[in-house]
Amino acid sequence: MPTLSKVRSETRSVFKWGSILAILFLVVYIGMVIKEKIIPTPKPPPTVSFGKLVAIEFPKSQEVKEAKYVIDTLIGKLPELPDRARVYKIDPGKVDFLSLDRAQEKVSLLGFKNQASFVSENTYQWVARGVRLRQISYNISSSNFVFSTSFLTNATIGQNNQVAPDQAIATAKSFLKSLSSFPEDLDEAKTKTSFYAIKNYTIVPQDQSTAQIIRVDFFQKDINSSPMRYPNSHRSTIYTLIAGGQNPEVVEASFQHKNISKDYATYPILTSSQAFAMLQEGKAYSLSYSGTKNEILIKNVFLAYYMEDREQKYLMPIVVFEGDDDFVAYVSAIKDEWINN
Repeated sequence: MPTLSKVRSETRSVFKWGSILAILFLVVYIGMVIKEKIIPTPKPPPTVSFGKLVAIEFPKSQEVKEAKYVIDTLIGKLPELPDRARVYKIDPGKVDFLSLDRAQEKVSLLGFKNQASFVSENTYQWVARGVRLRQISYNISSSNFVFSTSFLTNATIGQNNQVAPDQAIATAKSFLKSLSSFPEDLDEAKTKTSFYAIKNYTIVPQDQSTAQIIRVDFFQKDINSSPMRYPNSHRSTIYTLIAGGQNPEVVEASFQHKNISKDYATYPILTSSQAFAMLQEGKAYSLSYSGTKNEILIKNVFLAYYMEDREQKYLMPIVVFEGDDDFVAYVSAIKDEWINN
């Protein structure tokens, strides 16, 4: 049977060696931290698993003549961007012998009972005539669609009992859900409403109090902590136009959505300085600028993902520049050697 003095001796011995091991561990850890700061372990190279990528097709850029760009961010300089970013595959969808029947069942809920007309590969159109001409073009592979009516020729539409924004959002959601077109990757907190009037057979921005039409835009969730951006910086490719009245109705809608695969590869991207140089050289896609000055103050620079309004195989990163007077410009972030020009 061990004596009390022996137990104390063994306890002191365990404590001593435990303290020595803890000190050795701490020394090794501090050494590794110092080493990483002085001589960092190189990162593995980007995977570039998809090979060379097709360049992003930006729309025609808004010309800003003789613009001079000045960095005016909160930190007083361009931010440091990572050296690489993910590129995601886009699921192209699929077609089987029941795809057209499923589409017919969906559009019939909107009153389209007639047979479809073939438009182009995987796209069909339905037309309904009544108080207003209504039509919908539907892609049976992607489930994307464009819905339109002849509302622009109705001068009195939406003039009585204007619909409230929250009611317009509810109407828009109900419409999209009726077509199974309200995917889980929409971020409802980003939903935006804007107000319009009908003048000369087109819609123009209007104060909410006298608006005839409310536009509801739905935006997708961030991808890998980066926001989604579209051809128009303030609008999505998923939207509806709602007319007021006793029974709010959708008079136009577009659902251009792409299913983003979990399959991704990493690619080297431009530094913020390289992207800024492209902006200065006029090689950026300028979306908007409401000012008249030649000198534009750049307030914000960040990475985002660009969702095109046409077919695309990959979701690719962009560098976004935001400035005063509603200035917005995009630069494709992937380094040029990995783009098929």
